[in-house]
Amino acid sequence: GCGLVTVLTSERARELIGSTRMEIMTEILVKSEEEPVEEFHFQKLLELTRGKQAILIGPGMIKNPGMEKLLKRLVKEVDLPMVIDADGLNLLAEDPHCLKKSPAARIVTPHPGEMSRLTGKAVRYIQNHRLEISQNFAADYDVVTILKGAHSIIAEPDGQFSINTSGNPGMATAGMGDVHAGILGSLLAQGVQPGPAAWSATYIHGRAADLAAEKTGLASLMAADVIEQISTLFNQWGI
Repeated sequence: GCGLVTVLTSERARELIGSTRMEIMTEILVKSEEEPVEEFHFQKLLELTRGKQAILIGPGMIKNPGMEKLLKRLVKEVDLPMVIDADGLNLLAEDPHCLKKSPAARIVTPHPGEMSRLTGKAVRYIQNHRLEISQNFAADYDVVTILKGAHSIIAEPDGQFSINTSGNPGMATAGMGDVHAGILGSLLAQGVQPGPAAWSATYIHGRAADLAAEKTGLASLMAADVIEQISTLFNQWGI
């Protein structure tokens, strides 16, 4: 549903992205994964956010020196709704307090391991207290929180929560979280409010995976199979 998607990446990765997905625009932030991130990189990033409706940060993120500082400034200063996923969450784990009082909606999408790093609590404890952990994190940091896993929990800062019912065990494979984050970023860019965007994206992701599993079976289900079924799902819904 997005009219334009731009990927901000390194020079080396840009060539790979451009050769595999011709529909995606690309911009270079750093020349290499070793280049330190400095003030002018942040200013360039700010320039590239002009005219955009939403930001997704984290999947495939490079960990250059200074990237953690850049991410925190982005979270604190940019007035656009933002999804923070994958290595974006890991970079925030040392100090998630930058999420508080952000100028626009922030949605975090941790799996239990990432939530463990964000909260300092053991994975086993998190899994035994999924709703409590999700709601507390959402309230403490004023963010919509999606704790992923079987029956993902979507918690909003005001205490509302949803438990997702779609999806299957075949989704426990590489790249699934990136697909979920992409759907979520797309809904935000189209103007869907953060809470509804979070539970809608999570359900769409799981339902598309259910359709894909009917074709491939659970054992061979891959993230690309889920992407292919999103349009099928939307057609069924008349979207």
